[in-house]
Amino acid sequence: MSVTKKPTFIAFPAIILVALVTQIPVIFTLILSFFRWIIVRPDLSRKFVGFHNYTQLLGSSEFWLVLQNTFLLTVFSLTLCLILGFFLALLMYRPFPGVGIARTLFIAPFFVMDSVIGVFWKNVMLEPSFGLIKHICSFFHTKTPELLSHYPLTVIGGLVVWKWMPFFLLVLMAGLQSIPSSQIEAAMIDGANSWRRLVYVILPNLAKYIGISVMLGLIFIIKTFGLVFTTTKGGPGYNTTNLPYYVYRTTFLGWNIGKGSSLAVIMIIVTLSVLVIIFKKMKNIITEP
Repeated sequence: MSVTKKPTFIAFPAIILVALVTQIPVIFTLILSFFRWIIVRPDLSRKFVGFHNYTQLLGSSEFWLVLQNTFLLTVFSLTLCLILGFFLALLMYRPFPGVGIARTLFIAPFFVMDSVIGVFWKNVMLEPSFGLIKHICSFFHTKTPELLSHYPLTVIGGLVVWKWMPFFLLVLMAGLQSIPSSQIEAAMIDGANSWRRLVYVILPNLAKYIGISVMLGLIFIIKTFGLVFTTTKGGPGYNTTNLPYYVYRTTFLGWNIGKGSSLAVIMIIVTLSVLVIIFKKMKNIITEP
């Protein structure tokens, strides 16, 4: 005798709440992106302009520079986070004297806010007049480099890695600890050296965790805002401006609500497109039993 389950409505309040919090702002942003609305120009009333904001953005050199900055910052940071997180996970997942302290020190930056990281590194570590780098260079009798002035995007990328590498470390270390010890022992009995154990045993077992860390890390890194705001404010010019800071710069500094909304929609489209591509590449690996 088959039992027919009645539909339950217990999840409806949560679904409605999520829709109110997430989807309604997105819909309003999409609607505003089709309007010309500049708050500091009351003489220009709100007017429906269709895709004018989008065509204006796509035709500006600043937008493509910002898109390039976002791509370079994301790829550079994501690659380094994955590589450093993987090798540190290999070092940290095995017990050794002081492993708890070492893990805590490596994971600590993950819990620090972006604004605090930016202010600390800009004013305490990299300040060429009185920062720690000044004292280190004075000790070795070398000229103090102005890293934030000469290589601003690279410095921001380094700070992003310092912030998010612990996340990759946590995910990959959990993956390493889930590998059955019997597989590694069997490989050792068969005469596999460290390199072969890494390639044929460890990496196949870590494939799911690498895919998950890359997708989540992409979401976290592509929306970097606080580090840009507290270090360079997107300058000089637009050389360190990424898409999230460009949205802020256009909307809250230029008071151009329509153009800022268009940028936000473009950012959503770019992020979702990249995620879909990565998800398709990783789908077979992640869903593999």
